[in-house]
Amino acid sequence: MVRELERAGQAFFYSKAMTRDEEMRVASRCKSDDPHIIALARVSGARVLCTKDKKLKDDFKNLELVNSPGGHIYETADSEHLHHLHGCPYLPPAR
Repeated sequence: MVRELERAGQAFFYSKAMTRDEEMRVASRCKSDDPHIIALARVSGARVLCTKDKKLKDDFKNLELVNSPGGHIYETADSEHLHHLHGCPYLPPAR
């Protein structure tokens, strides 16, 4: 599915090398142990995140880390109000 999305121009791949410098810049400012995710958001411009990790959610909503625009978070299937964002027409049911 991801390869099909890539061919359609709706999924993109970023190498570790592309995000390494950004990860080093944000690591000391992150509450979570996921600076690689924040770095990827900054490099790619992605502003939608699927997580239940409270510290990662705090980092993703921190405008000093992710801004212009700020990030939106899918946490559960109840996050239906976010479906319209960034071409996300469907959220699979929670398992």
